[in-house]
Amino acid sequence: MDKIFVEIGLDFDHNRYGLGRSVEIEHPDGSESRNKRKGEIFIVESRYLRLWLMKWVFIFDSQKPYFSIKRKGRLNFKIVVGKWGYSQ
Repeated sequence: MDKIFVEIGLDFDHNRYGLGRSVEIEHPDGSESRNKRKGEIFIVESRYLRLWLMKWVFIFDSQKPYFSIKRKGRLNFKIVVGKWGYSQ
């Protein structure tokens, strides 16, 4: 089963003009793909807000852990809301 992330918000990495929507698909083999098309989510597992400031990512999630902080290796600024789930 593929894990699908659907995000909308301010994201200069994956949206030419900053605001937009993107779909990321994680495949069972560990590979990932990203596109602008609609993702088929049949079972929504969680909804989240991700705030990326410099090298720090703050994640507020509807599933445990409800709040987490991660450190990344590159600088970025991003504010997105999203949901993730599984396809068949």
